[in-house]
Amino acid sequence: GIAFTPVIDGTIIPGDPLSLLAQGRFKKTAYLAGVNANELSLFLLDKAGSKFQVYPDGRASMSQSSFSDFSYLTLTHIGNIMAGVPSASPAMLKTSEFEYTDWSQPSSDFVRMQKFIDLGTDVTFNCPLSIT
Repeated sequence: GIAFTPVIDGTIIPGDPLSLLAQGRFKKTAYLAGVNANELSLFLLDKAGSKFQVYPDGRASMSQSSFSDFSYLTLTHIGNIMAGVPSASPAMLKTSEFEYTDWSQPSSDFVRMQKFIDLGTDVTFNCPLSIT
């Protein structure tokens, strides 16, 4: 898998960031945190390639059943990474399917794929950022 960890170089990052924070050894400064659209698409080909179709022009599509399956896994993921957040319930899954359906094109596999990327990006990147 892909691992994102800081490189401890002894100059810019002089030690383990969590240890440095615990010791109060950091420069107190304002910061701006954000995410990009479509963040999850980077990980999809690695983890879910068999669940959707990728076409030569780069577009991808996802069936309704794959959307439901992966939405459940994605929503369960957020419960695992954030303390106190329950895993996906049937009501949470139905709500997310409703919210992440483009009702102008509800049967489009291409639009469904993009909406799944939107859901996964929100769950994996935007929700944790909002909570912190």
